[in-house]
Amino acid sequence: MDLLEQFFKHNMDYISLIYGFAFFFMGVAISIQPKSDSKFRLSQNIWLLSVFALLHGINEWLDMMAFIHPAQTILNKVGFIFSISSFCFLLEFGRKSILTTTNVSLHKKFLYLKWWLLPLVLLVISVFIFNSANWIIDGQILSRYFIALPGSIFTAASLLLYRKEANIKEHVKLDKYFITASIIFIVYGILSGLVVPKGSIFPSTIINTGDFLSFVHVPVQAFRALAALIIAVSVIGIIKLFNYEAQGKMQTTIQELSSLERQLEQRISDLRNREVLQEALKNILEISLEDIPLKTKLERSLDIIVSIPDISIENKGCIHLKTDGVDELRMIAHRNLHDHLLSACARLKFGQCLCGLAASTGKTIFSCKIDTLHSIRFDGIHEHGHYCVPIRTGSVVLGVLCLYVKHNHERNREEETAFVSISNAIASIIDDGKKDDEIKRINKFTNTIINSINDSIMVIDIKDFTIVSTNNTFLRDYRQVESEVTGRHCYTITHKASEPCNQQEVSCPIMTMLRTGEHAVSEHVHYDTDGKEIYVSCSASPIRDEAGNIVQCVYVLKNVSQRKYYEKQLQQLAHYDVVTSLPNRILLLDRLNISIEFTVREGNTMAVLFIDLDKFKAVNDTYGHETGDALLKEVSKRLLSAVRKSDTVARVGGDEFIIILTKVMGKDDAGLIANKIIVSLNKLFFVNGHECHIGGSIGIELYPFSDIDSEIDNVPDMLIKRADMAMYRAKELGKNRYEVYSSELSGERESPLFK
Repeated sequence: MDLLEQFFKHNMDYISLIYGFAFFFMGVAISIQPKSDSKFRLSQNIWLLSVFALLHGINEWLDMMAFIHPAQTILNKVGFIFSISSFCFLLEFGRKSILTTTNVSLHKKFLYLKWWLLPLVLLVISVFIFNSANWIIDGQILSRYFIALPGSIFTAASLLLYRKEANIKEHVKLDKYFITASIIFIVYGILSGLVVPKGSIFPSTIINTGDFLSFVHVPVQAFRALAALIIAVSVIGIIKLFNYEAQGKMQTTIQELSSLERQLEQRISDLRNREVLQEALKNILEISLEDIPLKTKLERSLDIIVSIPDISIENKGCIHLKTDGVDELRMIAHRNLHDHLLSACARLKFGQCLCGLAASTGKTIFSCKIDTLHSIRFDGIHEHGHYCVPIRTGSVVLGVLCLYVKHNHERNREEETAFVSISNAIASIIDDGKKDDEIKRINKFTNTIINSINDSIMVIDIKDFTIVSTNNTFLRDYRQVESEVTGRHCYTITHKASEPCNQQEVSCPIMTMLRTGEHAVSEHVHYDTDGKEIYVSCSASPIRDEAGNIVQCVYVLKNVSQRKYYEKQLQQLAHYDVVTSLPNRILLLDRLNISIEFTVREGNTMAVLFIDLDKFKAVNDTYGHETGDALLKEVSKRLLSAVRKSDTVARVGGDEFIIILTKVMGKDDAGLIANKIIVSLNKLFFVNGHECHIGGSIGIELYPFSDIDSEIDNVPDMLIKRADMAMYRAKELGKNRYEVYSSELSGERESPLFK
């Protein structure tokens, strides 16, 4: 035993190192762990436990330094400050956690746990040690007796209470974490709060760290370090509880928006498919600018076409070119075709099979299966269909694009239009490839291609950012005339600016392309000739001369205004009522929480008015829902005109509205607003040719509450619930009036907003 005791005495620095690491690690883990703050109230106070752990961990490391450097007395003084500070946060965590549980009987038993309890204890300790010769030791003893010990016990008790309140037994592992942490916190409280340094204060004269070492032969710090390690692991397990709640909240939000998402899903999918097809056209355009043989360009273009996602073509196909001077097609590019087809379709007469028929008629030939027109067959051929699209320049057929679709595929006009645009791009490649003049080829190719796609395109001279040419889509979207655009600086047209884009204000893809030599993209807000905003996705691709120098760039502008509009609509429908365009329940709760925080911070008074329309059901039943909805819109206008712009008017039910008055002088002030609303509602409504007479019953509740001194868990719920009860009292007293909530109305009525 003597050897064991000597071992620990000479290795106290390592014990303090482990002891401090356990708590510091726990504090960091709590700080970085995502937490929720509604269902499990423990999350509201967990930061106090994190601060305790961080400070106490640092204190133990200071003790380690003091053990290594005993002559440095400043370490003991600083360590004392960190020690007593950490115990204060532990006690405050335990106190707040107990008081924020839903156990009403427990609240009554612990009414004495007020906020001023901790400052009072600190004041008493300060007075006691003021004239003490050994004030650090006495301060440590008293802080452990009166702060650390009760703090540990309160913390253990609160963890056990939250275990029952949150029904942790559904998660067996979490239940074990709560039980383990509670038990070890009690053990830690005894080891830290009762086993203290020896001093002149009873009972430290008989129960102290020295006597503990003599009796057990192991320093109490070793047991404290072990307890700290177990507590750290248990608390890290406990905060996993917050992840379960966060997942639950997310699921609830998803369910609320699922209906809206289903309505927009198809439209967004169509827009996405259109963007994918336009992206393919842009990629073909970029291939066409490369200095490679025509056959290679067509093969790479075919790779892009058969790889387009989200459309029903199979990963196979071919491109035929017309033989000069003869009505015959020859296959120049192909992908994944059967050997028999490579031989049989190598040369086709005009009118032969589907591809020859497309060439002879100059029209797209579609077949959903192998029919009589599909004259080329072989044993073992699998069922399939075709889009055979003629590749034309004007009325001249240059070739045929042959694409495969699945058996019994339905003809899709939007799909077919996209393939025609692609064939136009391929036609430009073919036509351009037959010309020797590279500059003329590029210019003609650019002019043909960019006018076949639905994105705005400019060719820009990079020397001075002047516009060389544009496509028709650009002229249409920006409402410009070609003669007035060509030769002007691009930024004067798109941004209405006098200088090029400032890279620090907006990322210019042309400047990025010049800097990197690579393709660059960005999103901008452009303006048409009338100043109307156009949201665009910008793409800049280099055009190089024979020496490899960038001389021009292709600037592709994809109009994403419709996508932005639907995103805005999604946001609007998620937070505003469809009929009245007033805030809905979700936005109301958000603004109510903000108003409560503002009221508490500024020391003001706010009011919540719960309005239920009188005689609205009769109007709705008599004249129909269309008239009822029109009446609700008129009611919303009158409500808005009766309050200030800083106030909030929300529709929360069929004929129910809630108004938040952010700053009032008192109930009389709120009553004046309520009277103003009732008078406004009593005036005759003319809706859809009908005269409508309605009224309003209004319930009012003020915050801060006049009859509640202590903190409550859910102030928004209480405000709405009380205003609702006052409104029902107004209805009972004859309707078309207002009532202010009083304690006589208290009861168990559920808040209508949380039904």
